[in-house]
Amino acid sequence: LLVLFSISGAIEHSVLNKAKGALFQLNELSPKKAHVVHENGKILECSIFDIPVGTTILVKAGELVPLDGEILEGTSSLDLSHLTGEHLPVRKSKGETVPAGGKNLEGALTVKVTQTCANSTLSRIIHLITEAQDNKPKLQRWIDKVSTFYASTIILLALLFACILPLLFHIPYLGEDG
Repeated sequence: LLVLFSISGAIEHSVLNKAKGALFQLNELSPKKAHVVHENGKILECSIFDIPVGTTILVKAGELVPLDGEILEGTSSLDLSHLTGEHLPVRKSKGETVPAGGKNLEGALTVKVTQTCANSTLSRIIHLITEAQDNKPKLQRWIDKVSTFYASTIILLALLFACILPLLFHIPYLGEDG
């Protein structure tokens, strides 16, 4: 029973580490810069934190969509597998919305920003995952604290009893008389 308890604890720890790793990868995946299209047609690279709603940005083929927006020009397929789990690319064209973090697979898209980076789809996903991990029920937090101490204590007591009881009661260790 203790071995199974320890194994389940190790598996839970492993799953938690993988979830944190996936969250870190998702955070690293989010673009930090965007190509802003100015009124005179000039394209400049800017930090996504400085881009307000209503700004026009260019998303080239192979790039990630930096901010949520509505397509003004262009047609392309987007890979949203890391956001939605859908493995097939989704076709998007003028007038449709694109989420931050979607990978533009084909043509260039001109997108009007509809959400700042703080309110983008990608940042909301990261926020919700972090919040869910941090908000464990009180009972689960208490069990997590006690479980490590409990398992270690029981295993040590079992080893202690296995070594000391035969000495105290003159019980042969391996069924042999000494």
